[in-house]
Amino acid sequence: MFVRIIPLPRRVGAVVLPNDDGTYDVYISSHLDQKQREQKLAHELRHVAGEHFYRDIDVTLAEAEARSGGAETGRRRKKGRKEPRL
Repeated sequence: MFVRIIPLPRRVGAVVLPNDDGTYDVYISSHLDQKQREQKLAHELRHVAGEHFYRDIDVTLAEAEARSGGAETGRRRKKGRKEPRL
């Protein structure tokens, strides 16, 4: 996993993107203070832990899970998907 602090549009605090090799890139806005960056990183990590890139769920549900910390983990990965390396 690679975490980068970069300029993002003001309304975007952070984003996580999966890579073909099973790793992830997390981009966090440089406009945020340290505490906000840590909160955004934790949120994006909950997307990874919740396997939101591999589950067929609505984005609204994925965001609700990531906000609440209620992402279900341990679900069986779809056939052909690589296990992410953190």
